[in-house]
Amino acid sequence: MIQDLSDLAELGSRHINELQAIGLDLTLLETARSKSFELAELLAKVNGTKIDSNPAFITRNKAFIHLKEAVDEIRRVGQYVFWRNEVKFAVYSSNYYRNVNDPRRKKTEATET
Repeated sequence: MIQDLSDLAELGSRHINELQAIGLDLTLLETARSKSFELAELLAKVNGTKIDSNPAFITRNKAFIHLKEAVDEIRRVGQYVFWRNEVKFAVYSSNYYRNVNDPRRKKTEATET
């Protein structure tokens, strides 16, 4: 609704002559624009207070960060320890990074472009 009000106010300001011809009150354009700004500010305040003050959200984010750090550390050590064992090395390496760094993938991307 915020974006719609802003878009309508902008569209109306581009076509003032046509709107006057049909007898539209031009103060509605300014009202739509001001309501859009007010609602955007209100939405920003609401979203900011929800994120900052929600203890479950903060706890979830902290837990995710600690878990990711632990998993990354285990993978780094596992790759170092099992670098000669292909099966175990594959378990401790990331599928994402293997796919991103796959030379075959880079060749196919180069030929497509």
